[in-house]
Amino acid sequence: TRLTSLKIPSTLHPQILSTLNLGGIKTVSEINNFPDAGLLALSKTLLPPSNLPLVPLKIHLPSNRTFSLPSPLNSTLHSLSSTSPILTEYLPFSCGGLSSCSTCHVYVVAGYTEPEEEEEDMLELSEGYEEGKSRLGCCLEVREGMEVVIPEGFKDYWS
Repeated sequence: TRLTSLKIPSTLHPQILSTLNLGGIKTVSEINNFPDAGLLALSKTLLPPSNLPLVPLKIHLPSNRTFSLPSPLNSTLHSLSSTSPILTEYLPFSCGGLSSCSTCHVYVVAGYTEPEEEEEDMLELSEGYEEGKSRLGCCLEVREGMEVVIPEGFKDYWS
């Protein structure tokens, strides 16, 4: 299938198809016309298979509280939000995790990795952008020893 040709793990196929159906994309033709970049972005927002090792992700909240969230390696903050409501309290993911807003903007203070060009373009438009520190939570993949800070406030142009 097309999802397999994009190297999206088969364990995520049912979640992707279900998400597309909720968005009104139901026929094979509509799915085939959906952009590759969109399917790949969607696959990154879904929770990876549970057989991946868990690592502690340290999260600093705007309220000066800090907590550690056991997270599968390579998962994104968006995928983790389905099991951690506190993340959606501070990060609304208004575009659904498709890298087209910056309501999930965070600062990485340990374990920073460089963003892809598409993410960098969106970050440069976000309030409080800091090169070498800013990332979008929907794109940021969890690494061992990673620590993120959720900044105070955000601009949600989607709602």
